[in-house]
Amino acid sequence: MVVAARPDVMGAMLVRIASFEEITAFISTASGSKTGKTKARVSDELHTDWNMPTHAIRIRAAGGPQSDIQVGLLRQRFDTFCYGANGYEAGRLNRILAACIAPDPGTGVCSFIAAGASVRDVRQEAEPIKGEAAEFNEWAVYIQPFVVTYGSIAV
Repeated sequence: MVVAARPDVMGAMLVRIASFEEITAFISTASGSKTGKTKARVSDELHTDWNMPTHAIRIRAAGGPQSDIQVGLLRQRFDTFCYGANGYEAGRLNRILAACIAPDPGTGVCSFIAAGASVRDVRQEAEPIKGEAAEFNEWAVYIQPFVVTYGSIAV
């Protein structure tokens, strides 16, 4: 029996987010890194070389709705954390992120292939909430959930 690994939907989302110039203009500045590098600050974890508070995006897998295995579709919920120097900057980054990865608020339809995953749809699950600074190392953050539908076979 051949066992195939499921597609890397987390990797696909990280690649997709970092592919937008509108986002990288914020998250790829040398001043946002302790090492002075301009690598995009988008990851599934906060990095010690990020000069926080600055513009950065962290995404976290957070369960999700029922997948439709019979037709080969999986669903994963992701919580996005958009950080900024203050609440306004964190909120602005969140609005740009939402416009890029789920461009049509009515349907949220967008599809792409990245990191071996065929993403069929990204939908905003709920409105963003402003995180309490004390919970996030005193950094301003907006948190927003998205649901990603993707093919169950790696491409």
